[in-house]
Amino acid sequence: MKVRGVYICGLPGSHKYRIAEYLNRWLGWKILDLQKEVESRMHRSMLEIIENNLLDEFRRQELDLVMNPEAGVILLSSDLLPSINELHIIRENGIIPVYLSSTTETLEKSIQEEPVAHPILKLKSLQDLNREVEELLPYMYNVPTEGFTDREVAIMITRILRSDYALIYSNGEKIYLGINSFKEFSDILRMEGFDDAFFITFKRLFLIHFKWALDVMGNFNMPYDVLYLPDNQSVKNLERAREIWKELIKRRISKYTPIVALGGGSSMDLTGFTASTFQGGMHLVLIPTTFTAQVEVAVGGVNMLNLNGMKNVLGTSYYPRFILMDPVFLLSLREQEFYNSLVTAIKFGLLHDGEIIDTLEKDTRNIKDMYLPSLEHLIRATALAKVAFIHRDAYGWRERRFIKFGWIVSSILQDVTGVPYSKALAIGLKIVLDMSRRKGILKNPAILERVEALYRLYSIDATLEELPMARLREEIEYLDSFYRSSIRMVLIEDVGKPVISSVDAGELVRAFEEYVAGSL
Repeated sequence: MKVRGVYICGLPGSHKYRIAEYLNRWLGWKILDLQKEVESRMHRSMLEIIENNLLDEFRRQELDLVMNPEAGVILLSSDLLPSINELHIIRENGIIPVYLSSTTETLEKSIQEEPVAHPILKLKSLQDLNREVEELLPYMYNVPTEGFTDREVAIMITRILRSDYALIYSNGEKIYLGINSFKEFSDILRMEGFDDAFFITFKRLFLIHFKWALDVMGNFNMPYDVLYLPDNQSVKNLERAREIWKELIKRRISKYTPIVALGGGSSMDLTGFTASTFQGGMHLVLIPTTFTAQVEVAVGGVNMLNLNGMKNVLGTSYYPRFILMDPVFLLSLREQEFYNSLVTAIKFGLLHDGEIIDTLEKDTRNIKDMYLPSLEHLIRATALAKVAFIHRDAYGWRERRFIKFGWIVSSILQDVTGVPYSKALAIGLKIVLDMSRRKGILKNPAILERVEALYRLYSIDATLEELPMARLREEIEYLDSFYRSSIRMVLIEDVGKPVISSVDAGELVRAFEEYVAGSL
């Protein structure tokens, strides 16, 4: 049956409306608060309805609203618990009923913090209501809320709603993409010839996106094992790879079991490296969970580790069996973290597809609200922009070099200052664009203004107030000696027209100095 909406049931203090607001933004579904709607129909408040013994009429009006709801609706239950018959009607109309499970203590604390009256508590205590819920739970999805934020609860609800996926690329590597496509992961694995899986991931990420929605709810129907990476620690190093190799031996993971990387860019690199070097190469599946990981790191078969404080020194070229891209993972990111990562879309828009820039400019509200269809479109366009370079030049002798646009400057910045990748790339793009202008290569100066406008639009941080200049010169001199003459950098003529140009070390140092001085 086609999913037409969701019915959210929760006792007073369960934050139903806050959770519904997230779903409204992400799915574009309309919120219908059943209690407010019936109060409006009856021209009475819930307190007046209770005091005048009109609860039977209230239930009739509420049932009328759930009989034929419009498609794409988030129904919020009233403070009255639904009957079993009402839940049957809700299900028959394609509405998924969920219950927000909380302890009485948590609900009491939440009620104290909210300036909202709950008249139903004049009739029944929370303990009584919790007991009544028990007989209704077999007819609803029981969503855990203890220890999770409202946003995380909304993500878990999203995971049990509609899902779809499509194969968007299959030349050299397969890329599946779709909203909530992770829900179909076990079916995709079976289609690819696998009957088990070994996950390498992070614990909280796994709990929110997999453990409840796929495992407990029965949407993942094959054996699996999982290895958790440490949070808030560097994982992109040889020491961590050794630990994974040891775990694979200890757990006797078969060579034919796919290693599934579920995480951001660093975990993609780590898992790809370990899979490519263990037993001559194991089956590898990538499920990137950040925007940069989805559209850049996971695509192209390059797996790099850091060594002795130097970035991306060790590496292998090893393609996964397939990549699964699901925009629902992006909902776990802090909003500004997501906005900052959009600099990767700007990069590939400049390199290959001007429509990506147009989308960022015209669909701003939906992208900032993390509206899932808009995120899916942006992921598709940006990932395929990188694919266009990768698979025209598998060995990196020609077009593939262009994806290093902004890379030299951003790598120097990360080594010298330790700033996050997204910020380093944002600064790198501006420096390289201005360098293109100064050398007379940039034919369309309006590009600079559009990039600046996008940075303001998404609050992308590209500030750089100071630099350790001695360390900077040392890095640039090393780079200059590596190229043996002048540094070869990717500059831009116009949107979709990158070029390779020589830049001497002094010119690059001056570009950094002028950027810090605020001249760009």
